[in-house]
Amino acid sequence: MLRASKIEFLKELKKRKYKNAFTAFLFSAGSARLLIKNLNNIDSESEEDEYYNELKKEKQRFRTMMSRLKKDGFLEPSNKSSLPTITSKGILLLKLLIGSEKEILPQKQKYQKEEDKKVIFIAFDIPETMKRQRAWLRGVLTYLGFSMLQKSIWYGSVKIPTDFINDLKNLSLIKFIEIFSVNKTGTIERLFE
Repeated sequence: MLRASKIEFLKELKKRKYKNAFTAFLFSAGSARLLIKNLNNIDSESEEDEYYNELKKEKQRFRTMMSRLKKDGFLEPSNKSSLPTITSKGILLLKLLIGSEKEILPQKQKYQKEEDKKVIFIAFDIPETMKRQRAWLRGVLTYLGFSMLQKSIWYGSVKIPTDFINDLKNLSLIKFIEIFSVNKTGTIERLFE
């Protein structure tokens, strides 16, 4: 029997459950049967303890989050119940997090395509945080008949619709875009002829 207790004790040590093995060994008082029983009990208790400790941590995280939301003005204490009520600022945050306030981008089909004699270059440097708007801009430029020189430089003999310019302003993209008009076209070879 003593040999079996040593084996169980060593198994626990291999599992790196030093605390459990040591506690079981102390409570066994040298009895192999008690050691095995204690090891089994401690294992089941430790799983329960881990569960309750994790539950405590989750409750504390929840309380901390609720406290921060109240402090930042997203929640306010309710007079009628123990549950707090959401403020208008909190509703805006919730809509933002859910995505219901996602910016609806204009349809590209609403713009009128018109040819022009001038060559127009459009260069833009839209930040990564606005990649939806950047993809929309590329789609509209393709629809209007512009060709891509590089990912952020487009050219074409197309009149730019005023609705398009207004939409760029409304989407706060105008500050990231440069539009150039070329009146005379040619190549560098023509300069040296």
